[in-house]
Amino acid sequence: MAPKLRSNGLDIDGAIQQGSYISLDAAEIRVANYGGLPDGLLLIESLSGLMKLASAAVRKPDPRIAISGESCGLLCAEGNGRAAIQLEKIANYFATTHNLEILRF
Repeated sequence: MAPKLRSNGLDIDGAIQQGSYISLDAAEIRVANYGGLPDGLLLIESLSGLMKLASAAVRKPDPRIAISGESCGLLCAEGNGRAAIQLEKIANYFATTHNLEILRF
């Protein structure tokens, strides 16, 4: 994801140093599931924690937070469309209740 963001002119190295860019492995994030589907509560708790970390690093009131939706693509590529749809629904709901934008490349 970082190379794509850099190619769009974003200072990813500066964001990494500041602590406002947090890189996670999409394959690891989607592993947490319940009966083959993402665990909604665990996902929301995780997103909340990540938003708090990134927000604290920015030190601005109500900072703009963005996440990448790579995990859904990985699930689809594995033939698990049901889990991808569930993950997308959870993330979209979270985005409507928080100052969060989901990046899709």
